[in-house]
Amino acid sequence: MSLPKPFRQLWAIYDHPRDYPDQHFVMRRWVVVNCQDHVALHPTDEVHFADSVEDLRSLVPNFCRCIPNPNPDAPVVVETWL
Repeated sequence: MSLPKPFRQLWAIYDHPRDYPDQHFVMRRWVVVNCQDHVALHPTDEVHFADSVEDLRSLVPNFCRCIPNPNPDAPVVVETWL
């Protein structure tokens, strides 16, 4: 199945995510796609690793804005960049 063309992307920074438990901080790029009747998030293969959040922030495009994790039930998510 081919995905519709992404209309937005975001970067999420994680602290010891389940899929990379041995990595301290991980940043993954996600694409937002407009499907027929809904919007969906799809992870990409673009993943970066670092020992500090600051190192990963330096990789985020300049036009993005940070959204701190608003969900205390998901403490592994440090922040998201849109």
